[in-house]
Amino acid sequence: MKFFKVSLFSSLITIIKVLSGFVVSKFVALFVGPSGVALLGQFTNFSTIVFSLSNGSIGTGVVKYTAEYQEDDVETKKLFSTAFRISLYCSVFIGLVIVLFCQSLSKIVLFNDSYYSVFIIFGLAIVFFSLNTLFSSILNGQSDIKYFSSINIITTIVNVIISVILVKYFKLYGALISVCIIHFFTFFYSLFVLRNQKWFSLSNFKGEINKKYLGKLSGFSLIAITGAICVPLSQMFVRDLIVSQIDLQSAGYWQGMMRVSDGYLMIIVTSLNLYYLPKLSSLKTDLDLAKEVIFAFKVYIPITIFGCICIYFLRFFIIDVLYTKEFYSMEDLFFYQLLGDIMKVASCIIGYLLVAKAMTKTAVFTESFFALMLYILSFLLIKYRGLNGVTFAFFINYVIYFIILLFIFRSTIFTIWELIFKTDKK
Repeated sequence: MKFFKVSLFSSLITIIKVLSGFVVSKFVALFVGPSGVALLGQFTNFSTIVFSLSNGSIGTGVVKYTAEYQEDDVETKKLFSTAFRISLYCSVFIGLVIVLFCQSLSKIVLFNDSYYSVFIIFGLAIVFFSLNTLFSSILNGQSDIKYFSSINIITTIVNVIISVILVKYFKLYGALISVCIIHFFTFFYSLFVLRNQKWFSLSNFKGEINKKYLGKLSGFSLIAITGAICVPLSQMFVRDLIVSQIDLQSAGYWQGMMRVSDGYLMIIVTSLNLYYLPKLSSLKTDLDLAKEVIFAFKVYIPITIFGCICIYFLRFFIIDVLYTKEFYSMEDLFFYQLLGDIMKVASCIIGYLLVAKAMTKTAVFTESFFALMLYILSFLLIKYRGLNGVTFAFFINYVIYFIILLFIFRSTIFTIWELIFKTDKK
């Protein structure tokens, strides 16, 4: 029952987010064109990297230990106060760096120093994002889907309204600003919604940093930072590769494809984050972990395959609705991108065991290695297949990643699966 409740609410949140993202994409495509879509994607990747550093990427750890110790007020207080101070110190420091080097960053990230004011606003927004992420992680760990949904839905709707207005009147500059300012509204709305919650008390956050939880969160922080940096960084390098090998317009087509891919996959990923990860974190035995993995494969893979099939056959309609006829050239990118998405979901289901088992070194290595592999494969294949080579590289990369994960967990997953099936037969 809990799974279906979480899935229902996570689907609602994600559908609203996806639709909102597509509305913004449509406006950006109309008012800015493919080159603007590419630059917005570049800034979004950069902001993802910086935001992950702004709170030490402790969100996953906070989810795990909140779920694990939610009945223990003493441990909870130590966890929350430590997480709060890490979030505050990291975000203030990084925000100041962004503001001080705003012109240089504008030139490096957006190839033009005239957007320096965007980076000033971005630097100021980082503290608010960091605290928003902390509150969201606590709600996630407590499986408090009601408040989690309320905050996400309202802020997403407000975000799309603000974004559309800014894009319409300020074009690319407005689109860039919209990435930053939503975090101000989200913070103050969260304060209002959560003000009467028992855990949302100043006394839970004003303690000193606890060394035990600093160590525990650091392990998850390393995993999350690696993922949060490597994935967008590899996308930035791939985008730069497309620009240098083909042109900026083609980079816009690829970004449009990534937007479609990320949009519908968000439904799966949100459910995995809200239900699957906390569930894995609360399980103690390998047998229970294996059963949960099997359940996840039975549920998420068929849904992903069905979604990919629908998207492929509706690709021209999707391009018309989300973008403009100028984006028809991206039609050739759908096939291998969608195959890669199926393998990505399969890899995520197994890969979350790295987090549940706190396999920090393995998680960091695999995340880094396959981010680099994506760039290398894209570099090699773009010469032979053009822009389509990038999506082909994406597919091959996740096939290899999935195989490696199967090998890593060969002694746990497959052995336990065999035991389960023997038990079922009996």
